[in-house]
Amino acid sequence: MTVSTKGLYISAVDNLKQLFVYFNKEGRWLLVAQLKLRKQVSCLIFTPSERSLVIGDKSGDIFKLPLRLERPIYSADLILLCGHLSLLSHMAISDDEMYLASCDRDEKIRISRFSEPNVIQSFCLGHKSFVSQLGFVPNTRYLISTGGDGYISIWDCVSGHCLSSYHISTNEPLPSSVSADFEFDSRSEFVVSRLYFVKADIIVCSFLSLPVLLAFNICITRDTVLWGSKALTSTPDKLPFIDIALCSNENRVIGLCSTSTSVCLYSWKLNIQYNTCQSLHTMKWDDPEVIHCVANDILAQVPVPSPRTELLKLFFKCTDNSAMIHAYKSNKQLHQQNVTQRRIRSQKTRKWNKSLRNSVGEK
Repeated sequence: MTVSTKGLYISAVDNLKQLFVYFNKEGRWLLVAQLKLRKQVSCLIFTPSERSLVIGDKSGDIFKLPLRLERPIYSADLILLCGHLSLLSHMAISDDEMYLASCDRDEKIRISRFSEPNVIQSFCLGHKSFVSQLGFVPNTRYLISTGGDGYISIWDCVSGHCLSSYHISTNEPLPSSVSADFEFDSRSEFVVSRLYFVKADIIVCSFLSLPVLLAFNICITRDTVLWGSKALTSTPDKLPFIDIALCSNENRVIGLCSTSTSVCLYSWKLNIQYNTCQSLHTMKWDDPEVIHCVANDILAQVPVPSPRTELLKLFFKCTDNSAMIHAYKSNKQLHQQNVTQRRIRSQKTRKWNKSLRNSVGEK
């Protein structure tokens, strides 16, 4: 599910490949489109202008659906923009709608021109595992990415150059209550599952297997990146997030968390102390508050784990299935020796047959 920038549209897909688009008219949500798609959807985003919905499916194709309220919307309105050769994991569009960034499980980030998607501006290459999240720094050409390798990277999307990378597992100690009481899947501990910009220079992210929220401050000046202060907080029950969302203009994050018996909604507010003399700020999380406005019977229907979590875990399975490739590389020298020996035996056989024919001819 995704919400447009100004909150006018909501779009969602189900496991039957059906796409729903709702429009907010005077506080009421009206269904303006219901389409049957050919492939399962892996990611959805609205354009900043809210004129189109961009859809990425599991086959790697990216489509654009123009949003018009004056007439019905049909499947024939879908426009194929571009495609990847691998499963699409996430997308992002720059605020000026000039660039479309897309990534997949094969470690690639491609920057296309949104108005001319057949024109590739650059490739951002450097992650050592699948790319999980993308986001453009507001009103800039800079792109931030996270991956299965635990790195947060910042790129110049025009040139494809990596400006800076930050490895979470080695640079950021976890809260003692989390690291001491629980054991998590070591492969997916530091995989970012969601990423939001609270401000243009402050980012909040949640993780696939860790029950923590991380907020960090960045400053980009003339392609130079400074990593500022960071703030960590954990879920009350020390269980990973199902999903998170950002409340507009409130510095507040809503997290959907599972407990031992139920699913609960919590909210955290990020207090930011701005430093007038420098661009880096200090931050601190407030204690979490329980949200009671959603009925328990609705929360009970929330799938645990979430489809997004299942998709990211699928990438790990795809990586693990490369054992045959590793086995081939480890036995490559032996394989080459066997090929050489077969060639030598074949040459000896040909020479012996030739000499035999010559001897028969002489007789």
